[in-house]
Amino acid sequence: MMRSTRMRDYQSALVGLGYDPGALDGTWGPKTAAATRALLAAAGAPYTSTPADPVKVPATAAAPVARFDSPAYSDMERTFGPAGGPDCTAGKVALPMPLRLAWEPAKTVTSFRCHRLLAPAFTSIFVEAVAHYGEARFRQMRLDLFGGCFADRPMRSGTRKSTHAWGAAVDVDPERNQLSWGRDRASLAAPEYEVWWKLVEAHGAVSLGRAEDRDWMHFQFCRAK
Repeated sequence: MMRSTRMRDYQSALVGLGYDPGALDGTWGPKTAAATRALLAAAGAPYTSTPADPVKVPATAAAPVARFDSPAYSDMERTFGPAGGPDCTAGKVALPMPLRLAWEPAKTVTSFRCHRLLAPAFTSIFVEAVAHYGEARFRQMRLDLFGGCFADRPMRSGTRKSTHAWGAAVDVDPERNQLSWGRDRASLAAPEYEVWWKLVEAHGAVSLGRAEDRDWMHFQFCRAK
């Protein structure tokens, strides 16, 4: 079982979404797992919470849960509706542990908004990653530094809408993974993050770092090419 004095935050977030995790006791037990399964099943996504050997890719990465097939950029509006539209923030991701805001690490969030179609996949990525690494290791790797999801803005390198404008992307630890940095500088390019990226990709998301060797902070539900 995953245990944490702060697991209560996640359980409270589940309650806020209308799911019953049982007692708010800070324990990742059968009722919290069942509530998470129900959350993901609402989008037709099965869930398993059994971590694998820590030196291997988790079993769930071989049999993806809450997978969403990423569209090409040209199909973003057809798939998700207009950028910045109401669906882009209608999804709520209940996190298994608080994430620190990258721009103000003293503050934390226990949930974030995304596109309504992507809440199960984003939730599953974070739940499975924390279940695999454990909270202490997850924090040590700075995967808990949340750089944001929805932002109705253009791409930094042009005038087209960013995938953030659809609530279809998340940034992690931006300070150590800056936009123009390649694998020679970006921390998330290190071998120790291989399991993290396998989990991200197993759920249908794309790492621009792994695909194009840039913007290693960023993963998105949009094909890189």
